[in-house]
Amino acid sequence: MSSSNIPKTIGSIYCVGRNYADHAKELNNPVPTEPIIFTKSPACIVPFEGKIFLPDNLGRCDYETEIAIQLGADLYQAKQSQVLQAISYVGIALDLTLRDKQSELKAKKHPWDLAKSFVNACPLSKFRQLNHSQEIEELEIKLEVNGEVRQQGSTKQMLFSIPDLIAFIFRRK
Repeated sequence: MSSSNIPKTIGSIYCVGRNYADHAKELNNPVPTEPIIFTKSPACIVPFEGKIFLPDNLGRCDYETEIAIQLGADLYQAKQSQVLQAISYVGIALDLTLRDKQSELKAKKHPWDLAKSFVNACPLSKFRQLNHSQEIEELEIKLEVNGEVRQQGSTKQMLFSIPDLIAFIFRRK
């Protein structure tokens, strides 16, 4: 498999909230019937290498391992069948969330930007090319902190598949 560094230019970072039923329940949130989409600024990306430093004095900071997808084509109003062809690389991202700030924003029905898109809020790994399109449906992720497994999952457990999510994000009427 070939690897690629983080692209020098990143247009948009779309993220998905509550895409695992168990995680939604863990946070006492309803399991969604439609994808919950939020964004992170490309300015919050840092290389996912070595130690990750969580912000000080900003309240509780949670972290979740996520699958990062790099698209090689514009998918504006694309059909689902075009999505898999546009996935060029896959990587790992760490989604850092200022949970106290997010709760405050949610209570006011405000966007989550201040809780999700701050300095260093998106450690991002190098990307690698996928072997075949079916691999995207069988990706395993695991997060260990000091040798202790904190998160483990598979794309098979997602409420909405990666192709479905990408098609949803780029569907504009």
